[in-house]
Amino acid sequence: MSDYFSHDFHARHDPKLQSLLMKHGLAGIGLYWAIVEYCYEQNGVITESQCECIAFDMRTQCDLVLSVLNDFELFQKSPNGWRSKSIDKRLEIRRAKSEKAAKSAQNRWNNANALQAKCEGNAIKEIKGKEIKVNVNTRARFEKPSVEEIN
Repeated sequence: MSDYFSHDFHARHDPKLQSLLMKHGLAGIGLYWAIVEYCYEQNGVITESQCECIAFDMRTQCDLVLSVLNDFELFQKSPNGWRSKSIDKRLEIRRAKSEKAAKSAQNRWNNANALQAKCEGNAIKEIKGKEIKVNVNTRARFEKPSVEEIN
């Protein structure tokens, strides 16, 4: 599966993100999206021990990370750490699609009518393709002549 996540087209107009922008500027918004990425990477949860790592990775203070997590109702504190309802919802959709694809693949394999015949596997595959013919006169016009051809 590709490493990407979707987000709302007009997320910057969200009142919670507007409050974050007013208090911490674009640095706060950038940190928010970095935290969202971390959240996806950690299966939807940011733990308190990760706050320091996030701060180091983003070259900022842990207090700013905690402010983004706590002060704008963008994340909810859970017993395991911080979560986001929208991230949880999107991760669940991703999980459901993945499970459905796995079941479909399993059904295809289980219901295969024709199985590959056992063989020695000693056949040599012949590569068929158009034969390329080189015209000596054409080649001579585009290549430098060799020393032998000049003498």
